[in-house]
Amino acid sequence: MAIAVLSFLCACSRWAKMGVVLTPPHKLNLAILPIQFSVKISKRKEIEDVPKNEQKLSSIKESSLAQAKVQAASQEMTRYLEKRLSQSYFFNIIPLSDKIPFVHFQLPTSSAAWQEFSQTAGASVFLQIQVEGYGHIKKSWLFYLLGTGAIEGIVQGVAVSFAVDRNQQWIAVGVGVEEAAQETAEWLGGTYLFDRFFTPVILKARLINGHTGKVFWSKTTMGTWARADLKKFPKSERSKKQIRLKAVSEAALRELAKDIEKAAAKNERL
Repeated sequence: MAIAVLSFLCACSRWAKMGVVLTPPHKLNLAILPIQFSVKISKRKEIEDVPKNEQKLSSIKESSLAQAKVQAASQEMTRYLEKRLSQSYFFNIIPLSDKIPFVHFQLPTSSAAWQEFSQTAGASVFLQIQVEGYGHIKKSWLFYLLGTGAIEGIVQGVAVSFAVDRNQQWIAVGVGVEEAAQETAEWLGGTYLFDRFFTPVILKARLINGHTGKVFWSKTTMGTWARADLKKFPKSERSKKQIRLKAVSEAALRELAKDIEKAAAKNERL
C-alpha cells in the first residue's frame, strides 16, 4: 500500500440539471479558486519541524510566520492541481493566480456577482477547495472518523502493508476492511498515534456553476500516507513533517483530480 487515501461524502447530481453540459471534444473552462485553509494553524510546529534550540518567538510573530507558511502551501497546492488538471479531457484550465489574491479571497454572494466574476475570469465552472485537515484532524472530523471506524482501518491496513511481501498487499487491504468494521469507541488513545505517525490532509472540494453560483458536485478526500511520493525525497528528509505534508497533499490532490474526471465522464453528452 503505497498511499492511503479515502474519498467519501460525495454529493452528486446530474450536471445537466444544474446547467452544466459537457459535450466533448468541446471543453469547459474551469478555474481553480485559491485553496483556502479552514483548519486553524497558529504555530509552525503544527506543519513543519522547528529546531528545538530555536529562540522562542512571541505569539504574534509565531502566528504571522505560520500564516505565511499556510499561504505558501495554498499557492503550491493550487498550482499543483492546475498542472494535474491541465491534461484533462473535459476541462480547459484557466489560471487565476494573476487575477485574484490568495489571501482573504471571498466568494461572490449573488448570482449577478457570480456572472460578473465568471466573465472577468473567463471561466464557466469553478473548483473550490477547503483544507479541513493539515497535519492534524479537527475535533469534528475526529469524532466522525472514529464513529465510522475509518481511522482504525487506515492505521491497521497501512501498518500491515509494511510487514507483508509486495505480492501479498491484498492482506493489508483485507485487514484494513476488517478492522474498520470493528467497534472503535474505545480506541480514543490511538487518535494521538494517528496524528503522530501519519500526516492527515483533508480536502473538501466543490464544483460551482459560474453563471448561477450553484454547487453541482462535491467530494471530500482524506490523504494519510504517501510512501511512493516520499521516496522522491532524500532519506534524511522523509521524516520531516513539512515533507510528509507535501507528499500527502499532492497524493490527495491527484486522487481528487481523478474523482473530478470520473464524475465528468459520467455526465458527458455524446
